[in-house]
Amino acid sequence: RRDDEAFRRRLHALLWTEEAQLIKNFRRYDIANATFAPDASNPKIKLLHRLEVPGLAERRPSILRGDLVYAWQPGTEDVEYEGWV
Repeated sequence: RRDDEAFRRRLHALLWTEEAQLIKNFRRYDIANATFAPDASNPKIKLLHRLEVPGLAERRPSILRGDLVYAWQPGTEDVEYEGWV
């Protein structure tokens, strides 16, 4: 019984540690002061914007069609934008 509890606590700690490392790894790809440009490929849809991501052609970071991406205004985190690839 004590072994089960010790295993549960250790697994819990390992899962939290893994999630913290994943977040840290993703943060390596943050792009500071990036600028969104209106997407002129379809002038009827004015809400689409483009963001150039260096290294994406080399699949770093690995982003696939359908993935969600998030952006914030510089210096704030209270306005979040969500987009799809």
